Amino acid sequence: MNHLHPAVSAALATSGIPHSIVRHADLGVPVSGPGDVAAACGLEIGQITKTLLLCARDGRTFVVVTPVLDRLPLRNLAAELKAGRLSLASLDTLSQVTGYPPAGVSPLGLPAGPRVLVAAGLLAWREILVGGGAPGVEVRLAAADLVAVSAAEVMDINPAVDETRAKGSLE
Repeated sequence: MNHLHPAVSAALATSGIPHSIVRHADLGVPVSGPGDVAAACGLEIGQITKTLLLCARDGRTFVVVTPVLDRLPLRNLAAELKAGRLSLASLDTLSQVTGYPPAGVSPLGLPAGPRVLVAAGLLAWREILVGGGAPGVEVRLAAADLVAVSAAEVMDINPAVDETRAKGSLE
C-alpha cells in the first residue's frame, strides 16, 4: 500500500492543516532507512519521527512521537507518567489499539484511548515527518499542528538529548 490510511486522510481533511504527503516510492532514490528519506526531502534526521505504542501494566496505552534516532528512557518515562513499568506493544496489540500496521503507525487519526505524547524537542523544527498509517508513506507537517490535530501532550521525553541538541553538539 502506498497511500495514506483512511483514518489519517480523514484527520487531515477534518483539521484543514497544511501538509504534504511523502511517498518513499516517489522520492527517486532507494530508501533503506530514515537518513535516505531525510536527505531526499531536504530535512535533517531529527525531523524524521517514529511513533511507538507503549503499554503500562495497568492497561493504559501511550502513543509516543519522538525523533527516529532517539532512544526512549522507558524507566524515566514510566516514572513521569506514573505508569509503573512501560513496554513496547506487541505487533498484535499495536494493530488492535491503533488500527495501523507495523512500520506504518501514525499519531494522526487514532481511535480514542491511547494518550498521545510528542517529544518537546520536535517543536524546535518548523516541519517534521510522521507516519501516514501505511509503510512507506509519511505526512510532512508543522510540529505544532501535529500536537493540535492529535490532541497530544508535549513532554520532555528525553530531556538530556533535547538539551544537547539545543546546544548544537548532537549530530
